Amino acid sequence: LHQDHRAAHQATLVASRLVTNVLCYQSPSSTTAFCPSLYVDIEELIPRKLRLIEAYASQTAKCSYLQPDLIQATARYWGRFAGYRHVEPLEVVRAMDYRWSRGSSMQPAASASFQGRKVDTSLPCTRALSR
Repeated sequence: LHQDHRAAHQATLVASRLVTNVLCYQSPSSTTAFCPSLYVDIEELIPRKLRLIEAYASQTAKCSYLQPDLIQATARYWGRFAGYRHVEPLEVVRAMDYRWSRGSSMQPAASASFQGRKVDTSLPCTRALSR
């Protein structure tokens, strides 16, 4: 992971200490240590995501991991674990407001929704997070 990204992550955690829900997305330059436990269906959004990433021409020109086919392949890779074609995988750092779960359970429900999108939270990572 790039040192600037680590520093930004740490600064964000400090700045968001009073925020009820903190979710981390997978940076294209992240390592294999990324361990999502929330998957948001982005099938309808993948074309828009690719267009938005293309807007960063100075980065896409020099970073092979920002190629559209790799971005799409990553979304498909994580989608296979959640039962969707394309997903945005997220690590849940802190979740105190479970609006995406069904009922009043303290655990997010499988096949629930988050901000109007289908999500799957039934596949928690088996590795313990070091945060």
